Amino acid sequence: MNIFILSGEEPLHLPGFAERIFNEKRESIKGIAVFPFFSWKRIRDQFLLYGMSGFTKRSFRYLHAVIKGKSVRDVARKHGIPVYSFEGVNAAGLLSLVKEAEIDLVISLYCPKIFGKELISLPSKGCINTHFGLLPRYRGISPIFWALLNQEKEIGITVHYINEGIDDGRIILRDTVQVGSKKIDEIYRDAFALAPQLLLEAITKIEQGAVSTADNNAKEGSYYTYPKKEDYKRFRSTCRGRL
Repeated sequence: MNIFILSGEEPLHLPGFAERIFNEKRESIKGIAVFPFFSWKRIRDQFLLYGMSGFTKRSFRYLHAVIKGKSVRDVARKHGIPVYSFEGVNAAGLLSLVKEAEIDLVISLYCPKIFGKELISLPSKGCINTHFGLLPRYRGISPIFWALLNQEKEIGITVHYINEGIDDGRIILRDTVQVGSKKIDEIYRDAFALAPQLLLEAITKIEQGAVSTADNNAKEGSYYTYPKKEDYKRFRSTCRGRL
């Protein structure tokens, strides 16, 4: 099965996530396209969530990771996987590559882009995504943030097919991470430790033609968009122990 990966470039968690996928599926992966993950809005949101002190500490962590060469690109090159750059996931060059390489499965690895209809239709076995929310609940943006703000006792990881909706495709696998008294960074760490295992299991099921999917009914779920300034203020007030 020929696999192509579309990934964000986040230095703290994604390189380790990618490493585990590459270790298991190197021979099947025909290439990866990496897209910028950070924007001024994301930087502002980090500041609003963590405050000056926490934001400064996280900035140094990110900078240290970048200086140490911890990137998805570097991990891919270490494994001899071709790395590509495109303006977007629906760029003509990327669509042509997926066609010409006869890609069977496209995987979104924390990719901050919305797949268009043509890309979704190209791979013979579809496109899949790992979402850090327990679908059909917590569709959309920042699911871990919203789950914690809502005082959930667990957060979910869902591997699902991609369609033209937002986190709307049929569900392949789900699992949960217990929240307990963990800080938000610890919850992200645990979620990113579980996610590769779940994704690899889903890939194997797809390879074997043994996928059994579940409904992802929007009417039974919830959708969240970007947190506003007052949402971050409320989080810092009610969830301060998690920062």
